[in-house]
Amino acid sequence: LVSRGHLAPEMRERFVEIRSRDFSARADEFSSEMSRALDIEDYELLKQLWLTTRLCPRCKVVIERSEGCNSFYCICGHHFDYQSAPRVVGNGVRKFCSKVALAQKLQIPV
Repeated sequence: LVSRGHLAPEMRERFVEIRSRDFSARADEFSSEMSRALDIEDYELLKQLWLTTRLCPRCKVVIERSEGCNSFYCICGHHFDYQSAPRVVGNGVRKFCSKVALAQKLQIPV
């Protein structure tokens, strides 16, 4: 794209820099922080994140899906299946939304 004049060289460098990042530590920190939520809005956010977001299996950047197919390409260049990608919060926890709803009802951390 740069050689054909469709993309500025500085934009190419920016894409290269972004694609080389590893977001694992930030994703882990975010997931841990969200697990301590107690406000009513935080419980709703946890449920929404569990339903609509996944992590790129390679770089751990958060991907949100609103509609469409499960075939995704991340900014790091990784191609993956959205449905099988790890969740941002509650990964591996069966019926996470139900557990969040119960925690909200009892006003306890998730």
